[in-house]
Amino acid sequence: MPRRPLLTLAALFALAACASPGGDPQPVSRVVLLDQGLTMEERRILHFTPQGTEIMPASWLASLRVGPTSETRLMDPEILARYRFIKDPASDPATNPYGFPLGFATHVHRGPGGPPEGVRMVGFTCAACHTGQINHNGTAILIEGGSAMHDAVAFQRRMAEAMILTAELGWKRERFLDEVMRREGWPGGREALARSFDTAAARVLVRKPLEDRLEVVKEGHGRLDALQRIANQVLGENLNQPENELVRDAPVSFPPVWDIWLFDWVQYNASVRQPMVRNVGEALGVRARTQFLDAEGAPIPVPARWDTSTLVRDIDLIERTLHKLRPPRWPSEILGPVDPAEAERGRIAFGQRCAGCHGIQVIRGTANPPEWHVPVIPLTRIGTDPNAATGFASRTYDASRLGISERIGGAEALRVLTAAVKDRAYDLLVPSPDAAGRAALDGFGRENLVRAPCGYKARPLIGIWATAPFLHNGSVPTLHDMLSPTRPEQFVVGDREFDPVKVGYRSDRLEFGTLFDTRETGNSNQGHWFRDGGGPGVIGPALPEAERRAIIAYLKVATEADYPTRMVDRPGPAPCETDSRWASR
Repeated sequence: MPRRPLLTLAALFALAACASPGGDPQPVSRVVLLDQGLTMEERRILHFTPQGTEIMPASWLASLRVGPTSETRLMDPEILARYRFIKDPASDPATNPYGFPLGFATHVHRGPGGPPEGVRMVGFTCAACHTGQINHNGTAILIEGGSAMHDAVAFQRRMAEAMILTAELGWKRERFLDEVMRREGWPGGREALARSFDTAAARVLVRKPLEDRLEVVKEGHGRLDALQRIANQVLGENLNQPENELVRDAPVSFPPVWDIWLFDWVQYNASVRQPMVRNVGEALGVRARTQFLDAEGAPIPVPARWDTSTLVRDIDLIERTLHKLRPPRWPSEILGPVDPAEAERGRIAFGQRCAGCHGIQVIRGTANPPEWHVPVIPLTRIGTDPNAATGFASRTYDASRLGISERIGGAEALRVLTAAVKDRAYDLLVPSPDAAGRAALDGFGRENLVRAPCGYKARPLIGIWATAPFLHNGSVPTLHDMLSPTRPEQFVVGDREFDPVKVGYRSDRLEFGTLFDTRETGNSNQGHWFRDGGGPGVIGPALPEAERRAIIAYLKVATEADYPTRMVDRPGPAPCETDSRWASR
């Protein structure tokens, strides 16, 4: 039986017009690795250890070509550079057999569901979003654990377009099938491969309008609406309940991950207490495979309902490797020297102006490791864009297909689902009586607590110089703007060229990025102000220019040894945590 076309001819031409390739917009002549406490082997662990997430078979991704006639593969460096994925500087075939960018990890599929057993799959691992790159005068500086600048949404759209075009254009489809068979073959042969690919491409086409509708605020370079994406994936797509897939209107910047294992709340919004719960939730949101329902849409009996492709042993290896990661030190030989006297003046000013929230607060009675309290600053105090906090706290979902009778909030859903998934994975790996083994995987035996705080956490700022743009939603381009009484209303994000004076990326060249408009919902640059006269979100008086520059100088060179640190008692709940009224303010 001939295959039915998925698209009309007009739609096919329209799709093809969107898929033109482009070269590297900002080539560099060398890549510099900073000393961040990791060996090369440990860097490779972070870059390419899989979490169990599955985008598609690796041989498919390597074989897809862009456009209707182009010979350029989707994963060619000249294409990936447009989306700011970081090229693998080592190209070690043992850890990265396909030569994919940092953060694209492969593993052999073992279920549940999906492709045949034994197919090598590719998915994102932590390094995709938590490795940064700073360019300066032709030199690229790799920031391990830093903030990525990629546009993952645009890349996934290009990937979807490539799949649909390949499925629709006969000669393109035949070439793709031939190439996949040459690379790794396919269980059941070429015809089985063709059926699998056609099914996957049809599913991508069906979901494309929904994906386009959900993004009401452009995520763009360096941002994702991460928590809403987890909810949409797990409670919407995985349960076949599109009504649970809610709009994405609160993109957040990718936070740096050094020191987070010491924090008392380890998720970027201070919602999650336990590292394994955070990591399993992230893996589920980035397409770890689940099989909650059977073919008729009924819940699969427990415990098999909670089988996933999540690889908790590998996740634990990544987490333990992160314990060795140190914040990046300012590379003065590349970015310029820092005046020690100015930095010392900045250290004193930082202690007076900023350390109350951003200092290291070691919780008394904790050791091996000492735990750092990271305070949550209420929205009514900090005044920054509320969407990320209010959406997580106020949205609810229908989880009746999982046996939950009442509508459930995002925090409770995350707690229940991640607990079930990780406990099932533990049961298959660690004998139930082995409490010590389970506690070690959890991360120092931490309890599975998930909350929806009414504010944002104020983390220590060691290494913050390497993480622009700033505020949780990336709405302030430089540290200088962050400390100033006024900020740019619009700027370009996506340019990797670093400004070592203002400390941030260049933001004036539209050809190297996309326009960020702070007037759009979710993009507000208000709050955390230093300016005279008081008002919403004002946390201190206007800083003289000399003081701003001094604080910036200190933040370039700050280390744990000279950073303001104090002992605190273990705090109670975050302010307003149980007050439902705050979400409507």
